Amino acid sequence: MTTIDPTTGMPMAIPRPLDARSDDERARDLRATGTLGRITVHGFRELPASAAGGQLVELRLEVAPEGRPSYRLRHFALVPPRWKHRLATGAGLPVWVDAADPSRLLIDWERA
Repeated sequence: MTTIDPTTGMPMAIPRPLDARSDDERARDLRATGTLGRITVHGFRELPASAAGGQLVELRLEVAPEGRPSYRLRHFALVPPRWKHRLATGAGLPVWVDAADPSRLLIDWERA
């Protein structure tokens, strides 16, 4: 389920129950069951947090899953250091989208 952020008018992810699976397991599941698509970055800002050497960012996106209508989404992502140069306003990046919950997505930095 997606809620609308009243300040931006953009969909935002609602909090989910704690998922005991690792990030790698969740990513593997999304690659196996998700829909491939593309995102266009309409804006982003770096947040004062990082993990595993990556930078946490807030993204304003246009998401275009293959065979489905596009939509706008505010999304938080951890950008690996070696791919940080690919993040720019107007950039198009490949993404995996959860068919059951379109607010869940995984940027495929390896295919970027």
